[in-house]
Amino acid sequence: FNKDIAIINSSDAVEVLSNSIKYIKNKLEISFFPEGGSLVDNVTSIVAFKAVNALGIGCDVSGEIYSSTGELVTTFKSTHRGMGTFSLNPVAGLNYFALVKNLSGDEVKCEIPRSFSKGVALNISRNDRNDLVVTVRTNTETLPMVLDHDLTLMASARKIPFKAAVFRMKSLTNHFILPVDDLPDGIIMLTLSGQDNLPLCERLVSLQNNEDVKIKVETNKMVYKHRDSVLVRISLSENSGIAQDTFLSLSA
Repeated sequence: FNKDIAIINSSDAVEVLSNSIKYIKNKLEISFFPEGGSLVDNVTSIVAFKAVNALGIGCDVSGEIYSSTGELVTTFKSTHRGMGTFSLNPVAGLNYFALVKNLSGDEVKCEIPRSFSKGVALNISRNDRNDLVVTVRTNTETLPMVLDHDLTLMASARKIPFKAAVFRMKSLTNHFILPVDDLPDGIIMLTLSGQDNLPLCERLVSLQNNEDVKIKVETNKMVYKHRDSVLVRISLSENSGIAQDTFLSLSA
């Protein structure tokens, strides 16, 4: 990775510097993220995407998915800062690509990650009680390898395992409920493993069971000079339910 970094020594040079730089604001880059990690032949999966411009800022896009035979498979549109999802059922032997446009009319062609002939797809959704609805799908080529064998879904956070659910595949599509009451708030990693404990697929989920968290942020001044130091006080409401040991991150 290489990047040119301009170093200036006064605020007066900012205007001169900005006038000498020409940004290509409409250049499009889009990435695709199959849920669970990979696409599997003849298995319907959710595919997330994120589109950014030349400055790395999310931009609204719309697109069409085509197969290698030229058939229009589905369409999609971003819902928030260039991000969104669509459903795809890849057919064995075919490849897929997307034609993506932004609001300015710029268009790019991007390849969709190729699907595997064998594998397991993991889908996570929520029910009315906010518990996780786990759906595990596979195809006819993979089913004999996992049929009536114990599979383990491990829920972990910050590399600490919290709970495991063991189940058996009885058909091409299997569902079960994973309660979240005993899971911590934050990013939870769900890893599906087979008999040999090797991961088959993986998924990240964001949990927030406690909705009463109130964070108060106070600074020591209302107005600051250039490059002046800032003192920030962060406090939580007494009934927030968060222990003293807490993982925090700050972006300025």
